[in-house]
Amino acid sequence: MNESLLRFMEGNIPEPKVTVQPNFEIHVESEFYPAGILAGLNSLTDTISENTVTILKLNKRKVTARLANDESLDVIAILRNLSDSNVPQNVLTELEEWVGHSEVFTLYHGFGLLEGNPNFDMVKNFTVKNISPALRIVKNPKKLFGKLEEAKLVPIIVKHSDKAFRSLPDCVKSRFSKKSDMLAKRKKKKTVTLKRKTVITLYFPDKSVFEKCSKALIQKRCDIEMNRENKSISYSGEKQKEINSALKTLKKEYVIKMKDIDW
Repeated sequence: MNESLLRFMEGNIPEPKVTVQPNFEIHVESEFYPAGILAGLNSLTDTISENTVTILKLNKRKVTARLANDESLDVIAILRNLSDSNVPQNVLTELEEWVGHSEVFTLYHGFGLLEGNPNFDMVKNFTVKNISPALRIVKNPKKLFGKLEEAKLVPIIVKHSDKAFRSLPDCVKSRFSKKSDMLAKRKKKKTVTLKRKTVITLYFPDKSVFEKCSKALIQKRCDIEMNRENKSISYSGEKQKEINSALKTLKKEYVIKMKDIDW
C-alpha cells in the first residue's frame, strides 16, 4: 500500500508529462504505465528505457514508413499535442525533411506506355493503368505491338535506353515533344556585357584629418570625390596607389587603422 495506490483507487491519477528533447528523445514521465501514449508513439520510435520516466527516440525509418502508408498522419501535430513544452526547432525542421522523404511512387519495370486511343478489347486486356483517354500503361508491350500490327493499325514501337529517351521520328504524331520541336523552341540567348567599376569610400573621424588627406590628394592631382558634409573621400580602385601615398604622409602624425563597415 502506498500513496500511488490510494490515488489510483480515488481516480486521482496525474497526467503523464511528455517532453521532446533536441536529441530526438521523448521523455514520458508518469507514475503509472502510460499505455495510451506509448501505443501512439511505438510505431514512430525506439524504446531506450522504461521506468518512472520512459525514454523513446524518434526513428526516421519508422516515421517515413508510417507517413508513406498514411498521408494524413501529422507527426509534428502529435508531438505538439503530447508535449508539455515547445518541440525543439531542430526536431521540427528534421521532421519536415522526413515528410518529404516519405513521398512514394510506383515504378513500372518492363511495362510500356501506349499512346493513342484504340478502343479495342485486346488493348483493355493489356492495360494496367489508364493515365488519360489517350495514354495508358500496358504490360507485354512487344506482344501488344504485334496484336496492333495484326489489326492493321500501323503502330510504332520505341524502346528507350536506361540513360536517355530516344527521339521520335518526325513522321510520328505524338503528344510528346520531338527533338526537332525542342530545338525549334529554343531561343538563342543574346550576350549582354555589363561594365563594372569598383568605388572605395574612406570615412574620416574628424574634419582635420579629412582636410589633410584631401590636400595631399589634390597636390598629387588625384581624381577623387570629396564629401565635406560626411567627411568622406571616394575613389576608384585604380587610384589606390595615390591614396596609399597620401595616407603615408598622415602616418607622421597618426596611427592609421582600417575598418570595413556594412551598410
